[in-house]
Amino acid sequence: MPRQFHKAISIICLLAPGGVFAQTAEQTTTAPRVMAQNTSASEWSVEVGISPKFYYRLNDGPGSAESAEFEAFAEIAYGPAYFHALALSLDDPRDDAQFELTLGHRGDLTDKLAYDAYYTRFLRDETGDVRGELHGRFDYSVSDPWRATVDLGVEPERGDWVYKLEAGYTFNDRLDAYAFVEQDDIPDYTGYEIGANYDLDEGNAPLDASLLSYVNHTEGGDTIFAVEITLSRFLLGD
Repeated sequence: MPRQFHKAISIICLLAPGGVFAQTAEQTTTAPRVMAQNTSASEWSVEVGISPKFYYRLNDGPGSAESAEFEAFAEIAYGPAYFHALALSLDDPRDDAQFELTLGHRGDLTDKLAYDAYYTRFLRDETGDVRGELHGRFDYSVSDPWRATVDLGVEPERGDWVYKLEAGYTFNDRLDAYAFVEQDDIPDYTGYEIGANYDLDEGNAPLDASLLSYVNHTEGGDTIFAVEITLSRFLLGD
């Protein structure tokens, strides 16, 4: 399976999937999408990388019209269990950085169905401890090029939910396209995204470009359209 890009998150997710909606109220990431899955039962693996991210809003609305952010991430895994850490710069008047710490377990249930169960804690440099999210993600290979993903998350402290449905198509070893819809009750937004990622260096430098739209219900409910470009570079790992 090719390397995928977040969320953050969470995506989440986390893809999960750093988060796509950094200009909304709370940054949300699903399961780490940039990390390749390692389902070996007896081997350690370590991956470290960086990701500059560029955002440009196409219409009027709240938040910055354009921004540049920077992510640094690391993951250590032993078989299906893993720990993922991400540091993200923020274009936010209250905080300059966000940190996401994830513990998870992933693997294959069948030849076509994979799972990822993970818990992510979100912290910020000034705000402090923001929240935690518990997620279950399932990736299903519909056919050779097509895949479908369902990611369900909950914030245990308040009982708020995150729902994400994604479809993807793999053209070849380098080029992959995707589309998803996400409803997040935690910062209260609805988001849509279509995009593609292209591998520039045999899995070590995925480039992701996407067109996204979201409604932040806590900031007036305006529909925002934007373009986002992310380049990840793996500094350590397979």
